[in-house]
Amino acid sequence: MGLHTAVQKRYADRVFMDKLKDTMCVANVDVTRYSAIYLTGGHGVMFDFKEPALAKLVAEFYAAGKVVSAVCHGPCGLVDVKLRDGRYLLEGKNVTGFSWREEVVAKRDQAVPYSLEDRLKERGATYSASTMPFGAHVVEDGLLITGQNPGSAHAVAEAVVKKLSVASALPKS
Repeated sequence: MGLHTAVQKRYADRVFMDKLKDTMCVANVDVTRYSAIYLTGGHGVMFDFKEPALAKLVAEFYAAGKVVSAVCHGPCGLVDVKLRDGRYLLEGKNVTGFSWREEVVAKRDQAVPYSLEDRLKERGATYSASTMPFGAHVVEDGLLITGQNPGSAHAVAEAVVKKLSVASALPKS
């Protein structure tokens, strides 16, 4: 099933769409109830993810030793995350996200408020991308898992599941 068909199927599914009516506020998320956080992509998150409550939540997941993952433009939600010691989460981390080259190819370079690729680098991250625009590319750095573009979403999900499977197999102290 193609991506467009899958999305249309969800839109037509009233039971699924009704679940979205009562989406929990980010500020009300209890980190202890979840094993990972996944920041989805889309150009809209470049505006929506500039939210202090989201940055705080992501920092809490990371501090709790839980998986932090993002795909496409989702790493925008990592840009303002600061750890308890005041450093940016991205400092010294290997990451990816929607590249500037992809923005240009998609003709969105004039519509977006900034270059995600540049912003990630400004926060001290080591950024990498697929040699081909829109090629799947996933980067794992400990508990941080990022994917470059929509074509990377499946691989990011697989990496998260694998990381969670390994974590659940470890002996509990």
